[in-house]
Amino acid sequence: MLSFQKKKELKKAITAKGVHIKLDGCSRHNIRYFGLNIQYCDGDQIKIKTLAMRSTEHHAHTSDYIKRFVEGVMREFGIAPVQVLSVVTDNASNMVAGVKKLGEELELDMVEIDCEFNTDNMFGTHMRCAAHSLQLAVKDALRAANCNAILDKARRLVIAARTPSVINLLKGLKKPMPIKDVPTRWGTVFQMLERLIELKETLVPLTDASLTEDEWMAIEVLKTSLVPTYKLGLDLQSKDLTPGSFFALWRGAMRHLDECGSALSLFLSDAMRRRGSVLFSNNVLLAGIYVDPNYRLALNPEQVRKGRETFINICVHLQKLKKEQHIRNTSSTEVVVELYSSSVDSSQDLFATTPPITSGTVVDFEDFLDREQRQLCGPDEVEKSAIVPYVCVMESFRRERIPVMDVINNYPCQLQEAARAVTALPPTQVSVERLFSSLKLVVTDSRSSLGPDLTESILFLGNNGYKV
Repeated sequence: MLSFQKKKELKKAITAKGVHIKLDGCSRHNIRYFGLNIQYCDGDQIKIKTLAMRSTEHHAHTSDYIKRFVEGVMREFGIAPVQVLSVVTDNASNMVAGVKKLGEELELDMVEIDCEFNTDNMFGTHMRCAAHSLQLAVKDALRAANCNAILDKARRLVIAARTPSVINLLKGLKKPMPIKDVPTRWGTVFQMLERLIELKETLVPLTDASLTEDEWMAIEVLKTSLVPTYKLGLDLQSKDLTPGSFFALWRGAMRHLDECGSALSLFLSDAMRRRGSVLFSNNVLLAGIYVDPNYRLALNPEQVRKGRETFINICVHLQKLKKEQHIRNTSSTEVVVELYSSSVDSSQDLFATTPPITSGTVVDFEDFLDREQRQLCGPDEVEKSAIVPYVCVMESFRRERIPVMDVINNYPCQLQEAARAVTALPPTQVSVERLFSSLKLVVTDSRSSLGPDLTESILFLGNNGYKV
């Protein structure tokens, strides 16, 4: 089967690579689905691959199910827990609890705030989707600014304008149809208000649900205040979003809101600051911003420290993954031969405390001291200290407004793989949302009984760019 063959190829391609997992759930034709994407670097290219789109008709999306689902997909594609650098989800309580249980089950340490890397027991940090966090910030601000009353009036006017008779009149006048906001669709509050203002002169004589001039002015202020967050929401859906560019977009939107000066703008800025404090406490995200010289200077000293430490630890960890993979790839025959050739000669005293010094053997006291130092400090500390000089070279790069991947190509080769791995961190799980859009094109009204295995195979092949 083609999908089986391509899964084997993908499994091989992600071996010993640091990966970021993205997951979310949806429903289609009263059937629940759960999707999982991964994001990783292949050379200097960021790859997004769909691993699963499972029908969960008989399973509620509980935290226990989410844990089992992710574990199953990881086993299927041979993803070891030590390869997972981050898990990106929305802010739903079942997602948060599921990732926490996943970390406990895999003996990882999946935390969100003040997390410290432990290269003896690698973990993936839980990254909350920035796009979803933005929408929650908008809701927080609208509630805090007491905007719900005027929004309800705007909705009533939209509902009245979406009746067949009014729609036919609008078509005759070649006017667009009013938009009603949908809680699960990002940015629809702004779209509703913008379209309402556009149709103001047309709708007033056509509907009974009229608004006063003060209420129209309030709607205009709301729309203007929501412009920065609406544009940010669109930008966060970019496929090329990196931690550095995300950091700049988020901070830029907050600055724009502060300059607007309206009450709602200030509430929006404050809500984004509170939601952003969680996002920017993620150490892997900070490492991704830290390696980008275009945006590193915007980090505060504590964020730079955490980003630097995390990046160095990831460098050490990925080097370990490569070494372990090399050992596994070595044939058992070669290992046995190597061990046998390096064993003590049978003529020597097997119970001797020290090997005999033969002619030509020089006892180097400096080498002895190096071994003692490694035993005292541990191998990780020695490897970290060896990386620090290269990190200092990386920090000498300055902002030049060129893509971060092009900058990384000029970094010391000892840092390039880790720098690309943290740059591949997805600030959002928007790619899973796109997978749901693909699901709508596959499971249509006329194909609602399509088998779950066939559905997943079609989506796996189609979304990963494989030709059927």
